[in-house]
Amino acid sequence: MVIAFLFARLTLLSLARAGRNSTLSATIFLSGGIVGTLHHLYFSGTPTMVLARGSVFSALEVVPLLFVGQPAALRLLEPERRVLAMVVISLLPVGLMQTWAAVEYGYRYARTPEFLQRGVIDLFRWLRVVGDTIFAPGTSRSCCS
Repeated sequence: MVIAFLFARLTLLSLARAGRNSTLSATIFLSGGIVGTLHHLYFSGTPTMVLARGSVFSALEVVPLLFVGQPAALRLLEPERRVLAMVVISLLPVGLMQTWAAVEYGYRYARTPEFLQRGVIDLFRWLRVVGDTIFAPGTSRSCCS
């Protein structure tokens, strides 16, 4: 519940979602908390079925954290997805082609105009505009807000 409150104050999570997640957390903790402690009774000769139920309810205690953390993580990772698009569309293919050329013909050839102005390299250079266009609005929003 504290994490939901902090994420809501940081505007990483809406107040409505924080409230729903706090209710879900309280329900899971209150309904499963007593049963969840039964997995600690291993050495007292508790039947296996009771230990199994206790283990399941004990493992369910982290589920509310996933519901709270998932939307916050998506919001924080949004700019990284834009950078990933730019890298995958342009920088990675050109870098791999340059690496191949450097291994095959030497580093000097991989940096020459004959290599860098080939049709396929020009295509990937222009495809970079797509990633840059997607990336640019995110940088202006994150630096100016």
